[in-house]
Parts: sequence; C-alpha cells; structure tokens
Amino acid sequence: RYGAGVLLKHTNGATVVGVSARHAQNGIGLIEARDSYVADNEGWSVATLKGTVAPFRILHEFFGEDRNPATITRDEGRALYAAVRGLPTNYTKRKALKGLTLVEAVAKGQELGLPTLLAKTVNDTYMTFISGAFRWAVQEGWTTLNPVDGLSMVDEVAAEDKRDPFTVDQINTLF
Repeated sequence: RYGAGVLLKHTNGATVVGVSARHAQNGIGLIEARDSYVADNEGWSVATLKGTVAPFRILHEFFGEDRNPATITRDEGRALYAAVRGLPTNYTKRKALKGLTLVEAVAKGQELGLPTLLAKTVNDTYMTFISGAFRWAVQEGWTTLNPVDGLSMVDEVAAEDKRDPFTVDQINTLF
C-alpha cells in the first residue's frame, strides 16, 4: 500500500516512489487519490481500468483535480449523484453538448429533452467506482466520510420486462 501523497513513476523499468510537494502542503488531491487507488488494485483487468475513466473524469470535473477528498461533504456527494443521474446518454459525443461542463451538459440535456443514463449505468458504471474510491480513501485514513455511500438509482423497469422472451421460431433456430 502507498501512503497519502505517494507518487509512483516508472523510469526504464524501475519504480521510483516519492511524496508530492503539493501533498506535503495541502493534503492529498483527487488525482493523487485516484492514482493510489488504481495502484492499490493492481489486479484489475484492462476492461476494469478502462471502466474507471468516465467516473473519475466526472469526479474530477465536478470537484476539481486538486480537491482533497476529506473536504467533500455529503451534500456535495448528493449533488454529484444528481448530476450523474441527469447526464444525457453519450453526452461527450453529442454535438449540442460539445465544450460544455458537466453541469452545463446536464442542464442543456434537460432543455433539449435528451434521454439520460439508465439506472444500471448510473449505478454500475459511475457510482460503483466513485463510491469504491471514497470507501478506499476512508480505509486509507485520507477521509472519514464516503460522501456518496448508498446513493444508487432505483431501476423502475423489472428485469423480466427489459427483454421480450424468445419466440417459438427463435427457439427452433437455436435448437
């Protein structure tokens, strides 16, 4: 495990460990916390690592990269959750939302009536990683609060209603 403010640099195959100057003055920032969290989970697959990109981008944009996780309140966690719930689908790819901040994209998406992320995406893609990172920061002693703990979206569509059952023709084709 790496303590608060530890930086890992890989140079010619060697790992150099050091403490950032900013941490020594102000405490851990979200970027350093993210890097340490990912380093502490070295067994993650490439797919899992790719899955962290969007949630951490949202987290950094919402709070700022240098924000100390210990200063984020429950109310701010709820505001982040509300923003994630309001994100339009594929918001980074939509021309109408290009160049907008997260909060601006949510507002513009509502104004345009764009569809928002599904509950599964909000919960499994965004909130799971964000909450996991804060839970890890609590374990590391970098904060005492997970500001998004327990915040998850209820899926209003029952699992059996999400897809139609196979037709007789489809079943015959399968067999």
